[in-house]
Amino acid sequence: MIFWSQFPFVRILLFYLLGIFTSEFLDIKIPKQFFVYTLIFLITILIISRIKLRSYRFRFIPGYCIGALLILLGFTISNQNHSTEQPLGSNPMQDYLFLITEQPIEKSKSIKVLGKIYADLPENTELGKSIFYFAKDSLALSLKYGDLLKINIRLNQIEPPQNPHEFDYKKYLKNRKIYYQSYIPSDSWKFLDRKQANQIKQLALDARQYSMTVLLNSNLSKSEYAVSIAILLGQDEILDDETRQDYAGAGAMHVLCVSGLHVGVIYLVFNFLLSFLKTRRFQQLLSNIFLFLLIWAYALITGFSPSVLRATVMLSFIILGGTLNKKGNIYNSVAASAFLLLLINPLMIKEVGFQLSYAAVIGIISIYPLLKKHLSHSNQIIDKTLSILIVSFAAQIGTFPLAIFYFHQFPVYFLLTNLVVILLATLIINLGFLFLLLSSVPIISSGFQYVLKSLIYSMNTSVAFVESLPGSTFKSMVLHPAEVIVFYLVIIGITQSLLRKSKSWFVLSFTSILLLGFGFTFRNFSQLNQKKVIIYNIKGHTIFEFQKGRNASVFMDSILMGDQQKINYHLSPNWINSGVRRPQWISIHEKHYQRNEIELIKKSGIYLFENKIFLRIDRENYNRIKNYQTALDYLIISENVKISLKDIFNHFKPKLIILDSSNSFYYEKDIIMEAIKNEIPIYAVNNKGACIIKL
Repeated sequence: MIFWSQFPFVRILLFYLLGIFTSEFLDIKIPKQFFVYTLIFLITILIISRIKLRSYRFRFIPGYCIGALLILLGFTISNQNHSTEQPLGSNPMQDYLFLITEQPIEKSKSIKVLGKIYADLPENTELGKSIFYFAKDSLALSLKYGDLLKINIRLNQIEPPQNPHEFDYKKYLKNRKIYYQSYIPSDSWKFLDRKQANQIKQLALDARQYSMTVLLNSNLSKSEYAVSIAILLGQDEILDDETRQDYAGAGAMHVLCVSGLHVGVIYLVFNFLLSFLKTRRFQQLLSNIFLFLLIWAYALITGFSPSVLRATVMLSFIILGGTLNKKGNIYNSVAASAFLLLLINPLMIKEVGFQLSYAAVIGIISIYPLLKKHLSHSNQIIDKTLSILIVSFAAQIGTFPLAIFYFHQFPVYFLLTNLVVILLATLIINLGFLFLLLSSVPIISSGFQYVLKSLIYSMNTSVAFVESLPGSTFKSMVLHPAEVIVFYLVIIGITQSLLRKSKSWFVLSFTSILLLGFGFTFRNFSQLNQKKVIIYNIKGHTIFEFQKGRNASVFMDSILMGDQQKINYHLSPNWINSGVRRPQWISIHEKHYQRNEIELIKKSGIYLFENKIFLRIDRENYNRIKNYQTALDYLIISENVKISLKDIFNHFKPKLIILDSSNSFYYEKDIIMEAIKNEIPIYAVNNKGACIIKL
């Protein structure tokens, strides 16, 4: 307890988080009366224990009551934040009211708009948030935050992932209370009114739009402009895939995501410039007030983007702690900022940016002092270089279990990258910030513009060079949620055993390492012994895969073979999680194919795999193979081929008929009705998602 007494806000946060996680785990709606009665009971026990039970033996009761109250608070707020999407029923074309709640974003062929959707009834029932893509024209380009529109559409609910390990976009949007998305043609909407918007938010959005216009007119190339608005304003919508891959592969993606790094850099630079004001208490107060206003001014310029707002709140608590001369523990300031943010929106705990930001900060404040104490140099240049490397290393240690879990890769040369990038980013962020503030002064802004362009060019070139080095990235790495937790236990155990010279912490880290080893061994064994066939769901395409161990042969149509983006989105996550290293892609029109590693033989439309026979029929081969006398295990139907399902089932006697995703909705509807009528086992990929057959 003496140890924990140093961390009051950390304890508060942990109890509150326990309440949030309990609500997430149970995922049920609890009546409000339950919370009220429980609250009254806990407060009663707390009051009685404080008044009546003064004995030292019962000192734990008030603490437990406060902990229970915090758990209840976390559970209640999280539970109330779980909105449920409204069932749409038959969902015909009808009128809705749509209120724009964010500044629209211009895409290449449409305008992306986020807002609240209301049923067009007298009571204007709110249905939830929606993302709409408006057809790009002059009227759509004029849309602004606060506009009220009348739209006539059929609402589309967001589909869950259709393939194994595919990114769960539905869940991602649900955590932001967004439930629908649709395309809006030009003739399906009209402007009604411009509502009184939140003035602070409107000011922030206007400031961000002004900043983007200034940067657009600053003689930057397309790539430099995309990087500039990403690094300064948190707008990464126009970054191309090549630039993203360069920064991700080099371990510098955090630079393009406005976060604690950016706010922290501005704070540290201006804190250093104002160091002459810190000789007296009153000067220290003035300096902290200025720094407080400065970081909130930066948050305003970025349009109060969630990542910047999160970092600004965190740093504000640290500044407040310093102002009040509360130097006891920086962990309390960080925990207090997290508690405040999660009090406002507990669903924020699910955001990748939130998790990475706090993991990086905790890594820095816990590991940096430990390493810096042993790694310092009398030469200022060498010492500063060491400091940058230590900060980079500490942040990477804090975030890499989460980074592997979410992104499945680890940059090998991150120390080299960050040695260059952090220096350049520091200059770009601060000079860019000053450039935006002083853009109306011609002579000064011209100088800043030239320097800013040179710095961004240098950073892009440096990152591209590091990413091009051989073995720059370990890819296809996998961690499961439980392994992420154990990994952090290893990090905490090692750090604390070094700090406190404690055997208990060493035992924790050693035990955690053994658990990780067991988990990795079990997964490797499972991957080496897996045998399965997957018929994927990619709308309008035929694609299926034979997988044995870590080898896979993937058959797909020629159009899909040329679409790397779709393959990366729909298929790569499963290959990474299944341990498949180099899957072979084969055209479905290939007449003959054999792969001895997985004992697969293809002849015309017949596939022999693990003593199972698969037959695929489409419009091209149906007439040729319909008279085969082979007994089948599985039959795959593609491309809306006209068949009598009953006749073909009686002929081949398959265990299961599978309709792949190249078939149309109306074709599937008719086939499924015939299957139900004749009691034929059938699986429609378009309806149920990918079909996975484990052998």
